[in-house]
Amino acid sequence: MKVSIITATWNSEKNIADCLHSVAGQTYQNIEHIVIDGGSTDNTIEIVKNTPSVSNWISEPDKGIYDALNKGIQRATGDIIGFVHSDDMLASNKTIANITKLFLSDKSIDGIYGNLLFVDSDNTNKIVRTWQSKPFQRKNVKNGWMPPHPTLFLKKEVYQKHGLFDISFKIAGDYDFMLRVMLDKEINLQYLPETITKMRQGGVSTGSIKYIGVITGIQKVNIFSESSIFVLPTYYKTGNNLEVDFFIGEGEPKKLIQASYSLENKDTRDREIRALAKAMDEQNLDTGYIYTYNNTEEIKKDNKTIVVTPLWKEALAFTENL
Repeated sequence: MKVSIITATWNSEKNIADCLHSVAGQTYQNIEHIVIDGGSTDNTIEIVKNTPSVSNWISEPDKGIYDALNKGIQRATGDIIGFVHSDDMLASNKTIANITKLFLSDKSIDGIYGNLLFVDSDNTNKIVRTWQSKPFQRKNVKNGWMPPHPTLFLKKEVYQKHGLFDISFKIAGDYDFMLRVMLDKEINLQYLPETITKMRQGGVSTGSIKYIGVITGIQKVNIFSESSIFVLPTYYKTGNNLEVDFFIGEGEPKKLIQASYSLENKDTRDREIRALAKAMDEQNLDTGYIYTYNNTEEIKKDNKTIVVTPLWKEALAFTENL
């Protein structure tokens, strides 16, 4: 069983060696490591070229992280495809061996995922927080649950069936893709109860966009027709603004709305409230819900009603340190 690992880079000289070495050091040998570079102007490509374990690479301008990942998928010749981003590392030298062992134990398995560790950007032995996943149940996806995408390894046939990442998304294309896969009742996904990926806090950068957080919770808003839609925001920084992408959709997230505002106030709750209020205004939504551990309260913001309520605690378990 051949495993293709794709790494997208852009001016990644600071951390790319750790990423490459984590793949090169795997005990499992049948690995194809593909590096897709977005035209780096630093020393990234020199590091890549001098790493023998890299099977092939290209360096050319792209249209963002998802365009780069799509190029990697199209080049992949492995039976299994996974990603190790330029700031990330595989958690141990047996990670790929354990993943392939589970795939080989049951040929009906289409994908495997596991746990993720957020680590300090400078000291990767220092754990900042843990994204603990759990066995797959499709009903949980419809309630907003998702496994960490960097830990997801899929058979190539899954991409042939469900297509590539939608490059119109700046940062949430992985969530859009996972929805397509995880809501497919014919797909068999299995949880591997171990840490697969170590991710530096702060995340991947591409162009002028840099992650400053991860998915920050599941929210549910009501529109004037009183039909329910789920909202999932992700945050990223562009210049002096904090941008937020909201997925919405009746029953299942399927549409994207965006909001942008200044980084004047760094309080996480205020960020969410302000961003949600702006997005609600743009989409003519009258009431929004933000889920929290705290007691229920109602907030008026720009003539909008935002209810803070202690529901779906599990969906927020990994959001406390944005």
